[in-house]
Amino acid sequence: MSDQREKIATNIRKGVLEYCVLGSLAGGDKYGLELAEELTARQLTASEGSLYPLLARMKTTGLVETYWEEGGSGRKRKYTRLRSTGI
Repeated sequence: MSDQREKIATNIRKGVLEYCVLGSLAGGDKYGLELAEELTARQLTASEGSLYPLLARMKTTGLVETYWEEGGSGRKRKYTRLRSTGI
């Protein structure tokens, strides 16, 4: 893929990533790594490093909320869910 086409594809992914996160969370609460793996598998994000700042912005704007819950390995996981007040 040419550099120009790659830049366009990257900008499109960035532009729709928030909506993809909202769509994924509409199916249920997810912890960060779970959400990152799902989006990476769909080639919507290249790394967790681009997801976590987005989740923080979405929390600040009131689209999502987070909570901690015990994980399967005994470690606590930070889950994200859509705000109950809606968007």
